[in-house]
This record gives sequence, structure tokens and C-alpha cells, in this order.
Amino acid sequence: MKIGFKFFFAYALSIFLSCLSQPGNAQEGYDPADFFAVATIDGQYLGVINDKEEWVIKPIFKGLKIIRSNNLFSIIAHFGDKWGVIDTKNDFVSIISKLGPPADLSEPLGPKGLWAIPPQFDKVGDYAEGLIAAETDNRQGFIDAHGSWAIPPGFGKVGPFSEGLAAATKNGRFGFIDHNGAWAIPPTFDYVGTFSEGLAVARNDYDYGFIDKNGAWAIPPQFDYADGFSEGLASATKDRQEGFIDRDGAWAIAPGFIRVGAFSEGLTVAKKGDKRGFIDPDGAWAIPPRFDYADGFSEGLAAAQKDGQWGFIDKKGAWAIPADFDWAHGFSKGLALVTKDEKDGFIDNKGNWVIKPRYKHLDLDTLEIPK
Repeated sequence: MKIGFKFFFAYALSIFLSCLSQPGNAQEGYDPADFFAVATIDGQYLGVINDKEEWVIKPIFKGLKIIRSNNLFSIIAHFGDKWGVIDTKNDFVSIISKLGPPADLSEPLGPKGLWAIPPQFDKVGDYAEGLIAAETDNRQGFIDAHGSWAIPPGFGKVGPFSEGLAAATKNGRFGFIDHNGAWAIPPTFDYVGTFSEGLAVARNDYDYGFIDKNGAWAIPPQFDYADGFSEGLASATKDRQEGFIDRDGAWAIAPGFIRVGAFSEGLTVAKKGDKRGFIDPDGAWAIPPRFDYADGFSEGLAAAQKDGQWGFIDKKGAWAIPADFDWAHGFSKGLALVTKDEKDGFIDNKGNWVIKPRYKHLDLDTLEIPK
């Protein structure tokens, strides 16, 4: 494989743009025409590959985030020591075709005309509900997918939007803001999580509880720790044991586990002793604890590790894809990221290689090279 591919470059990129603009791309299942991934071979610079492993965006960036949502398409890139937004409207094919290895860049910000918003953000978060958390001069706010400030940077910290609200801090205290940047819940808490199923974890002093969207305690603070609701239940910790509570704050599954995850597809990971298995909403073992590590179910399969190797199990606990990987992540859109011999690749839900393991790092949407 070579980085150039000049003959295919403009063609591949035009397919890249047209596919990402189609509204039907949110469906599950692997579609080769819709495959694009952020990748690095050497662990130094990031680019974007297609399903043929052609570089549709050459690897010159320190971070890349691909935003694709219905008809929206945007690329946020880390160049030098700042983040900016690449121009995807003004002759994008010719702009990207100028990109070469880092040594070929004569301009401090790369080729002229590359940026819709030149690199100016110190940090950027993930895209949620049309907005992205961003930081400049140690203050945080939200930009839209085109890089314009939607909520000016006037907060100490902000979290991603969820159910119309985002966590934010002022003078070290946590509250929630709306899409206009106004305080929907004043900053009076020591800590808050994100809203899920209408409630958010919150803490004052040492105990955790849950607040509603008016900022009132729906479940008073009484737990040593708690996570957000998923499928009607939230994990909570009491006296170093974990279990699950319902929306009334009552124990649905009594605390008796060392670790639990969040419910997904009707099951959740639970740790008993030094092994992990899966329990159902009644707290019964659906898959007995016999794995060293395991992640939650997605698209019918769960990544699990046994004897140092990762594979994928079905909901009966049988190996659907044998444990033959150094590491494995959950399935998304028909693909799972796995590591083999310290190289990343993608497999389909039958265990077949879609992208063979030859990359130092690989992801469908977001990667950043550690400083």
C-alpha cells in the first residue's frame, strides 16, 4: 500500500463527500461505499482511508474528527498545536490534493484556502445535538459543525449536550445550560453527569443522587457513587458493592457485585470474584462469570477476554467470533475495531477482515495523536 494513489485520489474523495452527505447512512450494517476511517500507520500523523485503503485525506494531521449527520458533513482537524475546521465547500478536491507529507508544507497553517476556520481552538469535544465543546484561552463554550461559536466560551468546563442540556461549571460549581447558553439549572452542585432518561447524576458533599430537569432531587443523594440510567436502571454503589436502582431510587438489583456496567440490549456486564459475566434486569446470571474482561452488548455481540485473548460472544455466552485478538471493541454499523499483533483493523460480524491489521491506530470517527 502506498500513500499516494494519485490516479484514484480525486475520484475517491468525490465518493467520500457524496456518501457522507446521504441521509441514509445512519443505518446499521457494513456498507463499503459508506466506509471511511481515521487512520495512522506510523503513529505520528493521521489521515482518512476508504474501504480500498486509499488515502482520501493524506496523513498530515495530529487529530481528526469526522462529523456526519444526515446532510451535514464536516472535518475538524488538529494542525500544529490548535484545532480548526477544514473547508469542505470551496473546491475541496483541489485543496486536499495539495496536501503532502508534513515536510512539504511551506505555510504555517498548511496550503492556502484549506481552512474554513483556521486552527484556533485548544481543545474540542465530540459532536452531540449539533454542537461541539471547544476551549480557547482556558475558557470553554460550544461551536457548531462549521466552527462558529454557538455558545461563547464563558465557562470553566462544559460537557456534551444530552436531552437538550449540557453540564457546565462556574466558579468550580456544576449546573446545566441550554442550547442558548443560558443556565437551565444553576451551578450549585459539586459534580453532575449527563442527562439520560430524564435524570442526571449529581453530587453534593460526598453522596450521589439524581436530579430532574428542574434541578430538583428526584432521588436524594445517598449513594457512594452512581452512573446514568440505561434501559430503566442505573448502577449505584453502597459500601463498595454495586447494584442497580430504579427511577424511584429503590434497589432493583441489590448491591452484591464488585463491578457492573450499563444495561444494553437487555444485559449488563457484572464482576463476581475475579471473573465477569452478564446479568439480566432481575439480577440473574444470563451468562455465568467466566471471562477475564468483557464489554457490553452491541449489535447482538459482546467483546470478551479469556486467557489473554479477545473475541466476541453471543447472548448465550458462546464464542461467535473466536478469541484470537489482542484487544477488541464493540460493534458499530456492522464493524468492530480489533487489534492483532499490535496493529488495528476492522472485522465484520462473521469475523472476516474488512480492513486488515496494519495500522498503528484506527477509528471510524475520531483519533488524536497523544502529545
